[in-house]
Amino acid sequence: MTESNIKETLREVRMALLEADVALPVVTDFIERIRVGALGRKSEHLSPGQSLIKLVQAELVKVMARRMRA
Repeated sequence: MTESNIKETLREVRMALLEADVALPVVTDFIERIRVGALGRKSEHLSPGQSLIKLVQAELVKVMARRMRA
């Protein structure tokens, strides 16, 4: 995946999180983790969109697990 083909999706995710009143530093960190994980990633079995959704889901699970332990 490239920066240009994930930009719009990450913007939509960012806006959804901010509209849900997620703190800006949390959103910024979350989006950066997704961006870094997605760049250059190739999947033989998933489309780029599916792969990005999988990354977002995995990162959400990580964030929620950290919050539940805190």
